[in-house]
Amino acid sequence: MICPYCKKENKNTNIRCEFCGTQFNNYTTVNSNDTIELTNINNRKIPTIGCNFPLIMLILFGPFILFALFFIGMGIYSYIEEHSKTIGYEKTIGTLVDYKDCELYDDNSELCNAVYEYEIDGIKYKVSPNLLSNRNGFEKTMTVHYNSDNPKESIIYAGWESLTFSGLIFLVIAIGTIISIIIILRRLSKNKKLQTYN
Repeated sequence: MICPYCKKENKNTNIRCEFCGTQFNNYTTVNSNDTIELTNINNRKIPTIGCNFPLIMLILFGPFILFALFFIGMGIYSYIEEHSKTIGYEKTIGTLVDYKDCELYDDNSELCNAVYEYEIDGIKYKVSPNLLSNRNGFEKTMTVHYNSDNPKESIIYAGWESLTFSGLIFLVIAIGTIISIIIILRRLSKNKKLQTYN
């Protein structure tokens, strides 16, 4: 006999479930592959979490979780890549002087990469962050990391590590929502079951 509440197998002679204590004479038995739907002697239905529940949650929230994990991975990768390149580099301040690689889109928005100029030993150099934004999205000055042996070799952190925080927020929201739904459904199932016994 399959318990209609916890879906665990019991002996056919059991009056109560060995695992959750459900009394069998008040309920109809169900197939173990079906979604659980309990019915008492008064034909009142008790909604519970069925076998397809994990699949439904995966379909609903899977894309959000994958999206969040992608952001987290990209942020961590970019952070490690940028910082590993600048080990032993010196710092200076770069000033915004121009824009490049500008693209105009159908909605009249424009995205560009900024050009920053910095000076080492009286010689001026230019560098761009690996970032596209509108013209107002760039700081007037940014920290430039440069190789003291070859000042032309430099990098500006694009700040992609902020993707990690965005991804974490998405992940926490998705997992929190799933947990909340599970808790609510379980409470509803318990309340309905208690009402049936009464």
